[in-house]
Amino acid sequence: MPSGSARRRTDEIGLPLVDKFVSFDITDGLDPETGKTIADLHQRRYDTDPDLTELVSNINQYEGSAAPGPHAA
Repeated sequence: MPSGSARRRTDEIGLPLVDKFVSFDITDGLDPETGKTIADLHQRRYDTDPDLTELVSNINQYEGSAAPGPHAA
């Protein structure tokens, strides 16, 4: 998975082209808190990057942990 500026640039170019987006995380860990930990990571990313939050909010249909804006559960 890209990180830092490469990931950011991918988001800027790709997300405006997306109509439906489903995000899911897979782990082989047994910790029942893993889902919450991953959702917290996503939430921190949205909280610290309003431009990313806007890009994701503009997607017609988004499903995933910590979905921002109009997609929030």
